[in-house]
Amino acid sequence: MSLLRLDNVALQRGERRLCQSLNLDLEHGEVAAVLGKNGSGKTTLLQTLMYLLPAADGRITLEGQPQGAFDRRQLARRVGMLFQDMPPEMPATVLETVLLGRHPHRDAYFWESDNDREIATAAMAEMGISGLASRQVASLSGGEKQRVALALLMAQAPTLYLLDEPGNHLDIKFQLQLLRYLRDKVKNQSGGIVMATHDINLAARFSDRIILMLGEGRPVTGPVTEVLTCANLALAFECEFTEVSNGEQRYFFPV
Repeated sequence: MSLLRLDNVALQRGERRLCQSLNLDLEHGEVAAVLGKNGSGKTTLLQTLMYLLPAADGRITLEGQPQGAFDRRQLARRVGMLFQDMPPEMPATVLETVLLGRHPHRDAYFWESDNDREIATAAMAEMGISGLASRQVASLSGGEKQRVALALLMAQAPTLYLLDEPGNHLDIKFQLQLLRYLRDKVKNQSGGIVMATHDINLAARFSDRIILMLGEGRPVTGPVTEVLTCANLALAFECEFTEVSNGEQRYFFPV
């Protein structure tokens, strides 16, 4: 049974059809990257998978269950989303913010357990922000806020991670560390990742499957080696590409 399955899914914003006939089988332990121009539907797809927006057509199943089979708390235990930018900060410390990720798992609505605090503390350590625990989120830099958002997602501990531009505000070294960490995490825990990104080469390096939005509602999906070609990228981004290989990894550059 697939972790996530999309059958003939269509996405629409207002009168504009962004995508149609989108099919995907994301197996446990896999990473799928969503690539395409601005406005092609990458964020809309993630929001639809999070059930924040309805699909215009088609069927989405999570762990074999149809969309709508889970209540909001059950869904939050299974699916977590990293947005492009954090919502406006509440007057809260980093620790208090990260603890929000434990809300779907709490037996009590207002009090976190010692276990919740341990999980939140471990998530901050994983994201390298333990020293910021008592800082107000509003006082942090953009990169630090992104790490807080990631720690909150780690504390939530979903099965399916939805990542909208996970490298936002992060330096290159930490981007690589983060994607290695998340890829290993979902493989070890039979989870999955769907991430929207503008970085073709990070997608090629860390993904098992690609969803490439070609525009005019046409997606191409499949294994990385099949979908990521210069011809497909030229259709998606309306410019020519060249491919370079070091024998282990392929890289794509616009020309």
